[in-house]
Parts: sequence; C-alpha cells; structure tokens
Amino acid sequence: MERSDQCTGMGAKDDRASDGTPLIAVPNCAGDVADSNDSVQSADSVRVLTSVDSTNTYATSSVRRALAEDDIDCVDVVRGLFDDGHAESSATESSAVASDFEQRVPMSVVLSDTQTAGRGRLDRTWYNEPGESFVGTFVTAVPKALLDGGSSGWMTMAAGLAAIDALEKTTGLVAVDRQNEAGYGGCSEGVKNVHDNDNQVTQGDDHDGRAQHDRPEPRLALKWPNDVYLTGRKLGGILAELAAVRGDTAIVVFGIGLNLFVPADRLPTDQSTSLQLQVNDLPEYAELRNRIANGIASSLRHRLTLLAADPVAAAETLRKETVAVSWTLGRHVTARLAQNGVTSGQVVEGVAESINADASLTIRTADDEIVTVTTGDVGVE
Repeated sequence: MERSDQCTGMGAKDDRASDGTPLIAVPNCAGDVADSNDSVQSADSVRVLTSVDSTNTYATSSVRRALAEDDIDCVDVVRGLFDDGHAESSATESSAVASDFEQRVPMSVVLSDTQTAGRGRLDRTWYNEPGESFVGTFVTAVPKALLDGGSSGWMTMAAGLAAIDALEKTTGLVAVDRQNEAGYGGCSEGVKNVHDNDNQVTQGDDHDGRAQHDRPEPRLALKWPNDVYLTGRKLGGILAELAAVRGDTAIVVFGIGLNLFVPADRLPTDQSTSLQLQVNDLPEYAELRNRIANGIASSLRHRLTLLAADPVAAAETLRKETVAVSWTLGRHVTARLAQNGVTSGQVVEGVAESINADASLTIRTADDEIVTVTTGDVGVE
C-alpha cells in the first residue's frame, strides 16, 4: 500500500548504456525467485519472487542487463525478459486493431509476495507484509512517440483501467458509472454536483456481521490520475516509469500495488481500504494474485496495442472510459502541483471539472478561475 497519492508522468534519470541508450539509473537488485511459471498466461514471460526491494527496480535492472547486448531489439528484450514465459502467445491477437499494426505490444510481468523498499512517485514509500498485497510490475515496449503529449498520461490511465478490468473479472465487483448518474452527463464538460451516491445497495451479511443493506455495494473507480478506489477509499496505486529508449522504441514499466488481505488495523489511513474488507469468499492469496495479474496483463496489452496503432482515436476512447469511472470529476479537490517530479508548493483548490484530451485535469476554483493540472498530488473530498 502507498502512504500517499501518486501522480501521472514518467521520468528517467540521466544515464546511458554503452551505445548511448538513455536508461533510468537504478542499482543492481536481486529478488528471491519463488517461481517462474505459467500462471499469467496473458504475458510473454513471468517471474514470481518471494521478496524484492522493488518490482519496478527489479524489472528495470533486468531491462538494463538485457540491453547491454549489442543490436538487441527492445521488443525481443521485453518478450524474453524473464526467459521462461510464453513468447508464442504474442503471435496472435483476438481483438481487432488497426490494419497497419499487426502485432500486440510485448508484455512481461514480475510479481512479488512482498517489497522491502517499494516506492511511489515523488519518492513516496510503500510497505506490505507477505501475502497481503498485490505487488507487480508490467513491462512493455511501445513506440517512442507515445512519450510525447498526452499519450504518456493515457498509458498510465490505461493501467488503471486494466486494474479495474482485472478486479471486475476476478471478484465480481463492478465500477461506478457516472454516465448514468443523476446530475452527471457522462461527458467531460460542465460536471456539477456529483454526490456520494455512486454505490447501490445489496443484501447479505457484511464482514462485521451487519446486514449489507446498511451500507453501499462496493464499487470500483479511478481517482485521477492513477489511484484505484473502492467504495470511496484507496485500494491501490500505479507508478509508470520510463526504463529505456532505443531508436524509435521505449520500454515502460508499470508498477501496480493493490491491498488484498491487509487488515483494517494496518491500513495507513482511514481513506484506505483492502479487498477482503469489501468482498467475501476471495480465493487464497497466490490464486487471487495470479488471476489479477493475468487480467491486468491482458487488458493493458490490448489497450496499449490500440494506443500504439492509433494514438488519437485510442486516447479519446480512454478518455471516455476514464470519465465514466472517475472518482474525481464533480468533487472538490486539492491539487498540490509538481514540476519535474518535485512538488512545487503551489496548491489549487476547486471542483474537478474535466479530464482533457491530453489526460490533464481541469479544476474550477471558487473564484471561477480555470486551472489545468498535468501532474500533482490530488486529494478528493
């Protein structure tokens, strides 16, 4: 679990391989390999660890070592990153994509039971106990052009949507749908007065013995730009980072953390939650982790393939999908702005009014000033 909010954006420290390839500067790290198996069928290669300092750091270090070889292709690096996956699965694509983009983006995954030095954006720290959290990094190679403009932000949000897809499929949870809510038109313009009525009522027994008709049905949502929410509380977060650029291809890693079996007394704030506190009859940890990882890999690969094939059309689709499940739009927010990965000290308060074509967030202040936020910590009331 993360101790504070993450935000959009990708950063790489100044470092270059012998061939001039810019790479993120990370130390050599090692993890205790529990298994390298076929539990994540949607990925080209998989590694499962018992413990690691950070799955993002582990993945990026693996990329750096592979790229040390001359003339090796980035796509091949990602497909065979952990050597024992399923590269043959990348040869087919069941969903239609643009005719000039014939193959899915590659995808490899590293999972760990625990992280000892997990991190979020702006040097936020993560902690987790073994068997309590989903901790994983999804590695892919995409056209370098996607790093420019709004496409970078949409890659991060694609990961958030993929996490929701996986949780829906795995647990039976459903996402909020503001498009069908009273007072909200489902578009990005003119959002007004969205209240805390996102959840429906269900029957049955709650975890503490109360009847569930006394509380809302759990619903998934995204808080801009990259937090996964469940019933109005943070379930997890996403950190996207640039690992390497070679020629026209960029290798990007998406670190995703979700609270699965974290008990209530170990949640970092009263604004956090854990899956077991909201859903009965969950599978045991390893099975649940693998199912979620498989769902994320499948959905994220599909969304990034579409984005690589037609960035403009795919970005608009992602915008509409993000708007539909947004926990941010229509609510009062406090944005602590950041610049070059560092908080600037500037704070903007107001109502979140729109998510824009470049993945930025528009806030209308009490003075009716319009402020566009591209990166920053955003708290939602």
